[in-house]
Amino acid sequence: KSDKVNLPVEAARSNALNRRCHKMIVVNEDGKSWTLNLSFEESDKSFHMRGGWRRFCRENRLKVGDSVMFNLVGDGKTTPMICICPPKEECSELMSRDRG
Repeated sequence: KSDKVNLPVEAARSNALNRRCHKMIVVNEDGKSWTLNLSFEESDKSFHMRGGWRRFCRENRLKVGDSVMFNLVGDGKTTPMICICPPKEECSELMSRDRG
C-alpha cells in the first residue's frame, strides 16, 4: 500500500504551492492537523503528499474510494494548508479560523 496521495491538477497550477515546499499541513473537519511531506514529481508535473497519508486516512476513517473535498490555502511562501472534508461539509470557515 502506498503512503501517498496525488493532489488534484489544479493544486499544481495554484499559487499556493511552489516546488520548494516540502511540508503540507492537512486539517480535518474537526480542526485537527497533521504535517505531511510534500513533493513535486517532474515526470507528471504533480504534487504528492507522503509520509503520514495512511495515518491521516486511518484516524479519519477514510477508505479507498471515499470522496473528499480539498480546500487549499497558501501564498507560495509559507507552509501550505489543505482542509480535507467530506463533500457535504463546508471547509471555508475552518480554514479562515485556522489561518486567522
